[in-house]
Amino acid sequence: MKSDILKEFTSLRAVLEKERDELQRRLNAINAVLSGQTTDVEKAFAGSGAKMKRGGPKALKKLAKMAKVKKAGKRGPRKMSEAAKARIAAAQRERWAKIRAQKAGAPASAAAPEPTSPPSGPQV
Repeated sequence: MKSDILKEFTSLRAVLEKERDELQRRLNAINAVLSGQTTDVEKAFAGSGAKMKRGGPKALKKLAKMAKVKKAGKRGPRKMSEAAKARIAAAQRERWAKIRAQKAGAPASAAAPEPTSPPSGPQV
């Protein structure tokens, strides 16, 4: 009875150690991609001995794209040409002029009409 438990324990331990080693290889591959040592995700996982069980090629392409974006980092502020700035400013001035014209053209009493009360008594 003790020998059965011992055999079961040793086999379970061997399986767990194998799983731990595989996970460690996969983590090393992921760390290599994230740190920028490699951007080829397929090669990183192929060299690790780990198998991609889910996702397949699409997931690898997505991971590779994410790795390239992370490596590129943040880009600087966007530069706008003077002509584009002038067009934006002219459009904004035009919008404000339209609003001012609407305010000036509308009389004060028309802006807030008095509420009318409904007629009293039964409606026929």
